[in-house]
Amino acid sequence: MTELIATAAVTLHLQLTRAEDFEAIREALHKVLLTPGVKEQINQVLAEYHSASGLPDPAAEFLGAGHIGVEWLVDQQPEPVQPAGPLAEPEFVAFLRGYTDALLWSSTDEVDGETVNLDGFPTTTQLDDRCRADCLKFFTGNRGDIYLAAQAYGTDDGFASAGHDFALTRNGHGAGFWDGDLPKDLGDRLTTAAREAGECSLYVNDSYQVEVV
Repeated sequence: MTELIATAAVTLHLQLTRAEDFEAIREALHKVLLTPGVKEQINQVLAEYHSASGLPDPAAEFLGAGHIGVEWLVDQQPEPVQPAGPLAEPEFVAFLRGYTDALLWSSTDEVDGETVNLDGFPTTTQLDDRCRADCLKFFTGNRGDIYLAAQAYGTDDGFASAGHDFALTRNGHGAGFWDGDLPKDLGDRLTTAAREAGECSLYVNDSYQVEVV
């Protein structure tokens, strides 16, 4: 057990880029800190690793100053995870931006006795995650038609326009994929797909942030 956790600590030190791996190792390290004697053994392994590797080590100064190495590692944060697949595509990024912007300005709620549009309020992580998930599902499921639509809009930001129309169409507003900017067959296909996604209703919570109902 000690050898396994010590290996995990060293692996963590090498800056894993997969957040789920980092969290699993950090959780294991938290648990092992409660085991008498094991923490000292892990720190010894870490110190030996630092000495033998000869690699630049941001933890070395902490160890050298007498800090507990494994506790320092537990407190570290993973390197930012770079999106992969469609999430990294500039076309999808533009689509998501257009969708989120349109969803916010086209939604209203009553705040302090006044009906307001929601584009002036900060968004919660819950809303950001929901927008990303909904857009990813729609984008990957209708990729060919979205690329055709982006060209048909005839603008420099056609993918953002497609995201904009996705937000308006799914929520039944007076504009969207069907309003004549696209060839009829293309607009009809995207309209059907957007309506199948269902409506997405927003509200302002007690912290004056926008969430999904």
